Amino acid sequence: MQPNDLVKAIIHEQEQIIGVLLARKIAESSGAVQFKSENIDSVELKKEPKEIIEGLIRVYSGVFGKASEQVCIDVIEKYYTAESINLIPESVKSRIHLK
Repeated sequence: MQPNDLVKAIIHEQEQIIGVLLARKIAESSGAVQFKSENIDSVELKKEPKEIIEGLIRVYSGVFGKASEQVCIDVIEKYYTAESINLIPESVKSRIHLK
């Protein structure tokens, strides 16, 4: 899984819950991503993948609490591959449960 894919998956899942505009506004508030258009594929990564994922978890949970944080963790678990382990921040690794 490429860093863009995991980031897009996290944002997309948040969009399903809180709406596209709010999910993207919150994601951009992390300073880690920016959207060039309305298409989610236009997301531009502004930092290292680990920093982006950690930042997304932080901003979503800061606004919506543990439930929003868990949505991010669920996405990471769902799309986890051996290659994606390098994308996952240390602070998150202990909270994921791999099946």
